[in-house]
Amino acid sequence: MAFTATATHIIGGEITARRLDAQSLTFEITVRGYTDASSGVGFSSNGVLDFGDGTVMDLINNGNNVIPTRISEGVWVHEFKITHTYPTGGTYTISFRELYRNSSILNIENSSDTPFYAETAIKIDSFLGPNSSPVFTRPPVETAFAGKTYHHQPGATDPDGDSLSYRLVRPLQDRSTQVLNYRFPHRVFPQGDSRNGTQELGGTPAFTINPYSGDISWDAPGTTGEYTIAFAVDEWREVNGQYYLMGYVVRDMLVKVVDAEADLYPQLSMPFSSARVNPTAGEAVSWTITATAPSPSDSVVLELWGDFLPRSGATISSSRVRATGEASITISWTGEADLGQHYQLIARSYFPEQPQHTRNRITTLYYDPASPLGLNDSKISTATIFPNPLAESTFFISIPETAGKKAVLQVFDMKGSLVHRQTFAAFEEQQAVALPGAKQGMYLVHLACQGQVYRSKLVVQ
Repeated sequence: MAFTATATHIIGGEITARRLDAQSLTFEITVRGYTDASSGVGFSSNGVLDFGDGTVMDLINNGNNVIPTRISEGVWVHEFKITHTYPTGGTYTISFRELYRNSSILNIENSSDTPFYAETAIKIDSFLGPNSSPVFTRPPVETAFAGKTYHHQPGATDPDGDSLSYRLVRPLQDRSTQVLNYRFPHRVFPQGDSRNGTQELGGTPAFTINPYSGDISWDAPGTTGEYTIAFAVDEWREVNGQYYLMGYVVRDMLVKVVDAEADLYPQLSMPFSSARVNPTAGEAVSWTITATAPSPSDSVVLELWGDFLPRSGATISSSRVRATGEASITISWTGEADLGQHYQLIARSYFPEQPQHTRNRITTLYYDPASPLGLNDSKISTATIFPNPLAESTFFISIPETAGKKAVLQVFDMKGSLVHRQTFAAFEEQQAVALPGAKQGMYLVHLACQGQVYRSKLVVQ
């Protein structure tokens, strides 16, 4: 399983696990590594695969060469599979570690001497049933343009139909060991440094992930170069009204920021005068989004995604269009009452032969700064909720520092729908909250108070 030496430094990857049948505890483990073809360093020349049950496999000179596959100009993907049988039920963390990451990554200290590390957790429980990890339909290597908003949608799906949620994490170089001096891409340089850039429409740059859809947004890159980002996909299974964490996959990926030369990407037109739109309740709206190639003879692809499409019930002519010269998509929708839960609508345009060179735009509908989407991770704390699980209709939140202050409470189900919103003029030290008619299941509770956000999970029995 050693790879040929035509590979290179690692720029991304992940591990997935697929249970082969319900009768045995045998899994097919797949490790994918993405590499930069400009280097001659071999992938998997020193890799170590840890199955999480005390079994470790050294991949050096293992005998079965795997030839890398080119997925775009300068990028290779290397994939190997192996079956492994676990001795008993439990939760196992599968990891892969190898030297080294790509050189000159801007937001990692001394990246060329920093090991690459990826891990995946899988839960084996006879009560919960067979389980396989989420898989991805989009590669973890893309190009962004300086000064232009960048979005990534990993296209994660779960083969068992489990619910997925997403969170940003810091890249690791070994189990429980972060890479040195990691900075999120919008904070690579000291605060206020112009090299961090600004948002495309002005303002402090932002880097976020939508916890429900997995959409990653960077508005906007300020300095050209390579950046590493990592995120975790958690999978949840509902059994008898209760959600169980079945495992997670941590994906490590690379974003290469280049100058925004006009001939590198098609132009993208969205019919919005600002990045935030608030139709009135009952208002019938129709929007057409267009991608235009520099030459009428060039092919262009236009894609739409974001949580607006599956959650709003809007009608669209297509979610993906390929055309010559110009591609367009029309959206028809009836505005809703503004309940403080916003949607994201993201458009992406690119040339078919260069999908990694993509132009992205985003519009947010019913924007609410107290919403959990797009929050600064440094301003989120944990809320204390009791009783939890909840058997009645009323629970209590205890956050002493919010006592007597104005606060906004929001409760979301695991699909991301807002089920309850309440404003408190003076929050009590132990504030009672009524949820009449709440169905069994897991909910996300968010409380915003003077720029600070507190959140926790609530289980309703």
